[in-house]
Amino acid sequence: MSALKTPFSSQSPQLDDTGDGRFTSGDGSVAKTFCLNSCFDYPLGKVTLEPQGGGSVNLGQSVALSIKAQASGSTSIQHVWAVVMGPESAKKRDLQGSPITPSPVVNIGTKAAQFDSFQYRGDYVTVFMAKDSRGNVTVSAPIVYALSGGKEISLDPIASQAVYYDGDQCKVTIPPASTGKTRYVRMRMPGVSDLFVFTNLNTAAAFNGRTLPEWKGGETILDIKISSAVPRGEYSIDLIYVPTGIEPLSHPEAWEIGTTTFKIATPPAAAPVPSQAVYHVGDQCKVSLPTLPGGKKQYPVMKIPGSDSLFVFNALNKAVVFDGKTIPEWTGSDMMLDIAISAQVPKGEYSLYLLRLPGTIATPLTRTDLWEVGQSSFKIE
Repeated sequence: MSALKTPFSSQSPQLDDTGDGRFTSGDGSVAKTFCLNSCFDYPLGKVTLEPQGGGSVNLGQSVALSIKAQASGSTSIQHVWAVVMGPESAKKRDLQGSPITPSPVVNIGTKAAQFDSFQYRGDYVTVFMAKDSRGNVTVSAPIVYALSGGKEISLDPIASQAVYYDGDQCKVTIPPASTGKTRYVRMRMPGVSDLFVFTNLNTAAAFNGRTLPEWKGGETILDIKISSAVPRGEYSIDLIYVPTGIEPLSHPEAWEIGTTTFKIATPPAAAPVPSQAVYHVGDQCKVSLPTLPGGKKQYPVMKIPGSDSLFVFNALNKAVVFDGKTIPEWTGSDMMLDIAISAQVPKGEYSLYLLRLPGTIATPLTRTDLWEVGQSSFKIE
């Protein structure tokens, strides 16, 4: 490399380790001891994963999710888990293509963990993951469990989101009509004992217990904007298929039912945002604050491991122990913490809180009824 002049002559390490100006068998040995971002293999060791199992399963069967995990070199395995993507996660997606129903995550112990959520007909693609002592994650080849019985996922209504907040557009669609089948749509609302039966888009009436009016609309049953007047809680919508010509209430044994659920919730309170979930020695720990709405003031608070005290921040990296009598108001910008993690920083979980309330309140400790408290956390290992 030195023969190539500037800037190549200043490269460190030099790939021509022997200095003879030629590529020989010893060249590159120094470079192999350096890593960009993370070291994933040589010379620090690696993790190999060999998943066990797969094949046909029955409805509700419990299987052992088992993996043979080995570490070589100077690394070690810290945590192993499995992610199972079933038909529900694969087929129920929002307008952006993201799964509405999250795939189950199963923590694996020293040997195996049980999984029994086989409900819908189809494939359950399972991958195992292992995190090593340096924070690198290894992913296994997938294995597949196949359920031939069970419920058909294509019967279910599809909500555009799993959770809605004020201002969101709530849209629920149903699969196309099946030949020879009549459809009925019913909904359960939080805090209401009545069932509501839909006959057309956004058109529903309380079920009277005597007749079940059929669905006469298209493929969208609900399309409304969520406001503060809409009850909070979990909603359940059933799509009932009955052979045409059969009176549905007299023959419930003929029903095929697809179901979906969604929630309408109050947005979570704003919370401090750490730049990482886990920090190690040498990392830069940064914690930022969400934008403060007009007319409000805020108080960032932190609890450190091994201490019962709460530390109230009033500016970047500046905090005082909360004395239970007064609480200093935040006067900084959008960053509450920005420090390098050293060996002297206590290890463990750090709890973060952000208290907000109207700016007109002079004594915040006396008006806990107006508090908006968001919580987050990070770890130092």
